Amino acid sequence: MSKTNLAEKLDQILNVLLADFESAADYLEQLAATLDLGELEFEERFVTTAGELIVTGTEHRSFVRATGKHYTMPFVWVLRFDEAGKLIYLREHNDTLSISEAFKT
Repeated sequence: MSKTNLAEKLDQILNVLLADFESAADYLEQLAATLDLGELEFEERFVTTAGELIVTGTEHRSFVRATGKHYTMPFVWVLRFDEAGKLIYLREHNDTLSISEAFKT
């Protein structure tokens, strides 16, 4: 799969994930019940020699319902696709220090 095709697939996947949490993985459903997700700013995209797509970004002003606090945090996503271009792996790395203060009561 070419770099262009991977970038196009990422755009498609992100549109689905952000438009409809019910179609995402269980953890996104739990996350949606816990907080109000702020704006996601996608900053850079990289394709590794192994064909993985790496995306960096920042989650702005998400709101933790239980505490009434907001947070902003950087993140990195790692995505893998099969030969047909279907997403087969998504790993999210968050700056948990940035988010932890918002969860403290």
